[in-house]
Amino acid sequence: MHTWLNRLHNRERISDGPISPEQISGKFLPRIKGEEPTHCHFATLNEQPIGFLQCYSARAYPDFARDIGTIEGVGIDLFLADTSLMGQGIGSRMLSAYIGDIAFLVFPREPYCYISYALDDQLAISAARATGFESVKEYSLNGQPSILLRVQR
Repeated sequence: MHTWLNRLHNRERISDGPISPEQISGKFLPRIKGEEPTHCHFATLNEQPIGFLQCYSARAYPDFARDIGTIEGVGIDLFLADTSLMGQGIGSRMLSAYIGDIAFLVFPREPYCYISYALDDQLAISAARATGFESVKEYSLNGQPSILLRVQR
């Protein structure tokens, strides 16, 4: 995770500078231990780890619920480990499988999944749209122009 999150294509979205191993542990260890209501998973391709996904209920995160305008729904975050995997449809396949195999099963009563991207991240937005996500709104997320997308169960 430390190496992956410090690759520029991932770090630009989450930090102003390098991310320390302690920061990674502090953020993800409580999730892995089940101390936080976020469910974390690794994606694999040919038995090799290629990415990370997580899902969480809007009910558990009031700021997220405010951003999406409802407490009903599942938030999803994901990233690919390496830029060489981008633009090949891997992200959309990863997202599609995660929604059907994990997110809606973990949260069986939630009607929607939501995902946000920076407006300039057209590859990610295209991957989400290829999976069936539709635009909900443009908004500012952490001061960055972003788009919120949603897919219905």
